[in-house]
This record gives sequence, structure tokens and C-alpha cells, in this order.
Amino acid sequence: MKFGVLRVVAVTLLLVISLAGWGQERRRVIIDQDAAGPGGTDQQSILLLIQSPQTEILGITVVTGDQWLKAEVAHTLRMLELIGRTDIPVVPGAEYPLVRTQQETELWEQQYGLIPWKGAWTARFYHPADELGDLPEGKPSTKPADQDAAHFLVRTVRK
Repeated sequence: MKFGVLRVVAVTLLLVISLAGWGQERRRVIIDQDAAGPGGTDQQSILLLIQSPQTEILGITVVTGDQWLKAEVAHTLRMLELIGRTDIPVVPGAEYPLVRTQQETELWEQQYGLIPWKGAWTARFYHPADELGDLPEGKPSTKPADQDAAHFLVRTVRK
């Protein structure tokens, strides 16, 4: 008898806890990501957040990282087209690293040793920043937002 009452109390408690978050407001999220594509871990992490019922995506800001900005923006725009979420703005950020230039990186390597992965500067994948590169998923028909990521972040957070 005592065990049955404890079981009912435990099940009721679990039900109440699980339903507590049911009616809560979704978390508003700005995704800030170097968005190498197509279909790599950068894009996969973006997809997880977009598909979560617990999040409302306010925008995706993109910077140069594993690939150049122009390519990463194009991959992100095309991904959003493919999943039917062109309502999410894609906002370009920094095209070049804010801290170190390619020449500074090369000097650092001469002094301390090879850096095996340098993102967009990695020799075997390198192409100039203004070239789009290969887009196996196809070129997007949508355009990025008409402002820079820094101003988008400030404006959106102040809303």
C-alpha cells in the first residue's frame, strides 16, 4: 500500500515537472557562427537550433572561419532555402580576422612551428576571399541582410 502511494506521488511529480516547461516562452537566439558548408558540423549545429521547438531564431550572423565569409554566407542562405526558413535573416560579419593577419600567422609559424589548421587560410582549400568557391548544394537565390553583424546584434538585443 505504502509503495503504491509513493509510486503515484512520484509519477505525479514527474508529470508536473515535465509539464512545467510546456507553456514557457521560447528562447530567443541569435546564432553567431562561422558557417562552413555544406552539411558540416557548423551547419548541423545551426539546424539543431532552428529545428528546436524551444528556440526562436532572430538571425544568423556569419564571419570568416573555416571558409571565407562570402562562401559561408552563401552556404547558410542555401541551407535556409532548402529547409524552408528564409524568414531567418543571415547577416555578414567580419571578412578577415580581427586579431591576426595572414602574414602575422606565417611569421608566428616560422618562430613557433606549423599550425595545422588555419581555417580559410589553409593551403589545400585556399582561394581568394572574394571568390565564392564550390557550392555543391547550388547557389542561393536569397540575399543576406543589408547591414553588418555588429549593428544587427546591437539593434536586435535592444528590441
